[in-house]
Amino acid sequence: MKKQKPIYYLLMKPDANPALLHERKDSLCRQGYLVITVREGRQDMKDGLREVIRNHVS
Repeated sequence: MKKQKPIYYLLMKPDANPALLHERKDSLCRQGYLVITVREGRQDMKDGLREVIRNHVS
């Protein structure tokens, strides 16, 4: 059985530096994490996460 990667949720605020976020994401990927970036915006975060899960499961 293949070992699954741990999941790391990275919250991106609207005023966050994209270059800094990209560096952090690359670093986490090299450490073996599956990185999911959650962008804060107008839509409720719970609805956005449900949509991500729905798209990946179906």
